[in-house]
Amino acid sequence: MDRSNQYLLELQQELPQTFDSFVVGDNEEAFRVLKGVLSGQGPQFIYIHGPVGCGITHLLRSLVPAEPFRVPRFTPERTLYTVDNVDELDPGWCQQLLTLQNEIHRHANCRLVCGGKRPIAQMTLPESVKSRLSWGVSYAISPLNEKDRFKEILRIAQARGFNMTREMQIWMALHLPRDMRTLMMILEEADRLALRRHRRLTLPLLRECVEQLEAQYGPLVRNEG
Repeated sequence: MDRSNQYLLELQQELPQTFDSFVVGDNEEAFRVLKGVLSGQGPQFIYIHGPVGCGITHLLRSLVPAEPFRVPRFTPERTLYTVDNVDELDPGWCQQLLTLQNEIHRHANCRLVCGGKRPIAQMTLPESVKSRLSWGVSYAISPLNEKDRFKEILRIAQARGFNMTREMQIWMALHLPRDMRTLMMILEEADRLALRRHRRLTLPLLRECVEQLEAQYGPLVRNEG
């Protein structure tokens, strides 16, 4: 794992990941279908994919908040399963996923939702696993556009009680990654720094926070496009 992302993953554990906190953007249909899964509705198999930070893990944890295993084992008392980053599974986990897929298929009341970065056709998984991922529906999860992204950032700032100035927004747009997961967690850490300093959150303090994080973990990579 890249050290530049380690602190983001640590902070991610502390931020609530529910359907209520997910910013839907252009993903209305996928969001609606996934919420239906909680009540046992919709297709048995769903695959969602998209770039890092678009909300794949958020959506999966909205369904199953704490999945203890990389690929869970089927148990008769459980009806909902999730597997994240399926395109990174090694052969052993692929075999366990194949077993899980077959069990889900035999139990009409069960659901399996998988997430990854690539469309099914572009993955290098065994064909048996890929074909079963295709048994259901697949959705490409789109990142937020700039307008929706900063609308959500302003909402978060207001909820946390600090003023997100236009100057801060421009600096963030020019110098920080564009995915919401990273932006939200940087704001979380910057707000903590402001509280420790007994100061309001300003652009200089935000920049200082980012500099501290990069000094410890390495540079943040700004997403282009």
